[in-house]
Amino acid sequence: LTGFESVQWKTAIVETRGIPRGVIAVLTHRWNDKTDGVRLQRIAQNLSKSFEIALLHAKISESTIEDPFTGLANDKFLVKRLNEEIGKASRLKHPLSVLVFSKVEKTASAAPAKGRTQDKNVRHLAQLVKANFRSTDILAFRGESQFAVVLPHTSFVDALRKVERFRDNVKDQAGGVWTLATGVAEYPGHAASVEELLFAAEDA
Repeated sequence: LTGFESVQWKTAIVETRGIPRGVIAVLTHRWNDKTDGVRLQRIAQNLSKSFEIALLHAKISESTIEDPFTGLANDKFLVKRLNEEIGKASRLKHPLSVLVFSKVEKTASAAPAKGRTQDKNVRHLAQLVKANFRSTDILAFRGESQFAVVLPHTSFVDALRKVERFRDNVKDQAGGVWTLATGVAEYPGHAASVEELLFAAEDA
């Protein structure tokens, strides 16, 4: 071990907003706190700034694709992803279906939910959407009370089965006051573009 007796580890913590994110470790046998120590701390500070910037960019990116009210994809991201899935379905010749549904009052005499009750119902429905569809499906909230689900590798018939299962699961949660108005469309049988496919599902 001759020559290694003086080898030592020097470390500096990388942190952002007081939260440790990592550690820089240097193995050295020559160390000067006034020069090497300052240099290591400067490197740690630069990494902390870079990490903070990366976190900020990730937060901004997330806000551009996610609806903050429901936690689902927003309409802009839905259109983008549906366009991509149409391209894949066209190239690979696999089925693609789209489900569009809205929460509606079950009877004309029922007073429409307002304010916090409406917000609670929509958020609860968003949770049911997350629980009832695959992680590979694209789940989106389009505003008001309308949702959309893009179902890759799913034929029209299979999509109808999924819709029926979803409606059955939602039925017990609605309390007899509201229900779902649903529509399904398949690419390319019902439409060939994003706008036409969403319209076909809404109009079904």
